[in-house]
Amino acid sequence: MRKAAVRPRLRGGNIVATTDASGNVMTRAPKWSGNFGADYTTAMGGGTFGAGANLSWSSRVYYDFLNIFSQPSYTLTNASIFWTPDSQAWKASLWVTNLTNEKVFQTIRPGAFSTDGFYEQPRKIGASFEVRF
Repeated sequence: MRKAAVRPRLRGGNIVATTDASGNVMTRAPKWSGNFGADYTTAMGGGTFGAGANLSWSSRVYYDFLNIFSQPSYTLTNASIFWTPDSQAWKASLWVTNLTNEKVFQTIRPGAFSTDGFYEQPRKIGASFEVRF
């Protein structure tokens, strides 16, 4: 299968040429990936307490047809806790995304003049307060 592909130049930029990509891994398609989530709620102190976590894992992801530019395997973890009174008039929550602050490329863009990339968001910690009426 012939595809337009890029090869890095020694002095910067890339050479763009049509090449045979047979046998290479498809772009943006990890061989393995998985997701695991868990939630727990219980009555507590005149209301409901809840906790949840989500873990997602991906094997190496390639961003070009020659499999030169890639993101190694990674794991992302998110978690949250909340409490709401029995009336459910309000809800207070604490949450964190990318708990371990993994540095993960969301995308890598090889092109004729350069190669750049964008990272996933770093660790974010937050709180929310909801009022229901």
